[in-house]
Amino acid sequence: MRQTGHVTWRWHDNTGGRGLDTTRCTTSSKSIGEGLQTLTATCQDSVGNVGTANYTIKVDKTGPTLYLSARNFSITL
Repeated sequence: MRQTGHVTWRWHDNTGGRGLDTTRCTTSSKSIGEGLQTLTATCQDSVGNVGTANYTIKVDKTGPTLYLSARNFSITL
């Protein structure tokens, strides 16, 4: 099974701003790596100002281990 970290970005312009150029804004990011991952996104407004955001996630692909034991019998899954 492939596990990913997924972030949805929502951008807002300042009150009184000229509006966002949504064609120049990251809307989502994902990582298929493992461990700490820093996802980065940028967005540009209609006059060319650029904003950047970073978000760090931790992806853990290691499943849990179950160990059962009984007298003269043991199973490790």
